[in-house]
Amino acid sequence: MSGPMGRNSHGAVLVTGATGFIGRHLVRRLLCSGRRVLVLARRRSGVTAAARVAQALGDVASEVDLLEGDLAHPGILQQ
Repeated sequence: MSGPMGRNSHGAVLVTGATGFIGRHLVRRLLCSGRRVLVLARRRSGVTAAARVAQALGDVASEVDLLEGDLAHPGILQQ
């Protein structure tokens, strides 16, 4: 079964904190290993999650699946 970008959906990994130092390096490493990456990011200070992820991940931002939300509201994970 393939997910977006032809990546194996059985190996999907959810990454929180992907806009931080460790998270952005982890995301790149996972993508290089062929994993499908889901990024959970929240809006902060009026900046959308998509904009924050694009700024942090640069050229690989389009290779992740983005969920905008917060773990304080766990319903986001049921999508």
